[in-house]
Amino acid sequence: MSPAGPPLRISFYGDVCLHGLDPERYAIDPELRALARGSTLNVANLEGPLTEAADPMSWKAVHLRGAPVASPILEHFDVFSLANNHILDYREAGLRDTMRLLERLGKHHFGAGLDRRSALEPRVVAANGLSVAFLGFTRWQCAGRRSAGTAPDRARPLLRRVRRLREAGHFVVCYPHWNYEYLDVPAPVNRRLGHRLVEAGADLVVGSHPHVLQGLERHQGRWICHSLGNFVFDSEMFSEAERGAGIHTSVVLTATVDANRQVEIELTPVHTDHQGVTLLKGEAGARVLAHVRELSDVLADEREASRRFYRGANQGVGKADQGMAAELREQGLRYLLSRLHRVRAQDLKIKLHGLLGRS
Repeated sequence: MSPAGPPLRISFYGDVCLHGLDPERYAIDPELRALARGSTLNVANLEGPLTEAADPMSWKAVHLRGAPVASPILEHFDVFSLANNHILDYREAGLRDTMRLLERLGKHHFGAGLDRRSALEPRVVAANGLSVAFLGFTRWQCAGRRSAGTAPDRARPLLRRVRRLREAGHFVVCYPHWNYEYLDVPAPVNRRLGHRLVEAGADLVVGSHPHVLQGLERHQGRWICHSLGNFVFDSEMFSEAERGAGIHTSVVLTATVDANRQVEIELTPVHTDHQGVTLLKGEAGARVLAHVRELSDVLADEREASRRFYRGANQGVGKADQGMAAELREQGLRYLLSRLHRVRAQDLKIKLHGLLGRS
């Protein structure tokens, strides 16, 4: 970046899902619109395809999609990650429709493609004299060598790409869809991956997926934000218990990058529900920021963070097991096989901690 040029401001938002919403009537606070206009780039995770495709993945219990049309919600953003657990809900057709629409609207996208190679391809955006490379990835709906899907979260190829992007002079933003839903502490395995991404050269790591806020930490002087929660989502889709976990509270993270690639961050607290997104001010906003500080402080004590994660994860395992049992009864062996290939060592470790009473 040229020292004479203006600083780069990138605003990151929580998950954006148009399912069940009327995008023409969904209200985004005018002050949040102003924040977006003051940012060079506005980035979000697009949770679910924008399509009229009618052939969903049969084994999934929940299918998300929005209409493939321009809308005031989409207008708010410049860059979308497609690396998430719902982008392939309507198979390759839904992903194709989504990419075509975003490209027609002049929006950048990354994190998914028609094969693994294209899914892993970073999106490079030139802004304010800086070349910004966005790299998205997840553990769900991953692309194959000849099949559409998301960029897989395999550490070795990701770290190799981050190093190459850094060596090429890009400002590297990693945007993982990771961690566990409704838990306010990140998984140890994801924290380690975040650290390794920074060590490989990532300038900023911003995560999504849990639907609730998680803490921030600095590693080797660079920021890792584990989850911003929801930004645009139909809150009526969630159960009463899920709504009580904090899905209505989010923050917008604005990163200002100076001529030396140093990053300063600012958090803007918001309330989100099925009607719109509202800026939180005064005591309400202060409570959200205090909550983020408390979650971030937890991460400073690795042992306590791990204990808190496993305690929360094991409380959720019973509910998940009940849901899986119901789907297994309804769909049979096909559903079980669809789940088994997604099991990771971290999932088994959660189970083990519960069995041994370590949580």
